[in-house]
Amino acid sequence: DRYHELLGLAPDVSSPNLFQLLNVDSEQLTEEQIEERFKEQMSKLQKNRSPKHKEFIEYLKGELKTARRTLTDQNALDEYKEGLKRNATRRLERTMKPVLAEGRLSERGEAALIEEAVRLGLSQEEATAIITEALGAAHVKRDAPPAAAAHQASRAAAPTPAPVVPTPAPGGTKRTERSVQERVEIRIPKTREAT
Repeated sequence: DRYHELLGLAPDVSSPNLFQLLNVDSEQLTEEQIEERFKEQMSKLQKNRSPKHKEFIEYLKGELKTARRTLTDQNALDEYKEGLKRNATRRLERTMKPVLAEGRLSERGEAALIEEAVRLGLSQEEATAIITEALGAAHVKRDAPPAAAAHQASRAAAPTPAPVVPTPAPGGTKRTERSVQERVEIRIPKTREAT
């Protein structure tokens, strides 16, 4: 994976969010930490002289600048976090559809849903609330109280998903990269940036 090769991100991160690009904790951000990580990541890219990744490196430089700008502006950061939460919620709801169709949610099934939600970036509490709301709306019953499933999810070790390896499109056309903003489906206000 190019993110791993060029920025040193974990091999299982195939579509990193802005926090992952800079390798910072979303809950314990400081401007100094963001600036330091930005410089480290940019340095890695600038040292790479391989023509193989030239276009992708330029794309990543833009993404890193967006990450620094967004994560240091409190309004943009709040908006970005909300976008991440909305996307994670939608993905969890899509994952729940087959479960809801069965009409019953087992303790193990709920634990698996909570694990998936945490992997998507939601807290256990947020996941439990979303699951409870969806179950109520679909008139689906639980086999166990939500606390039992949350406890089971916290004990279980989530399996590491296999990395997604992009494959070239038929006919040799190039796969285009979407920006982190597009993947999160939010607008981040453009501001002038001194580089």
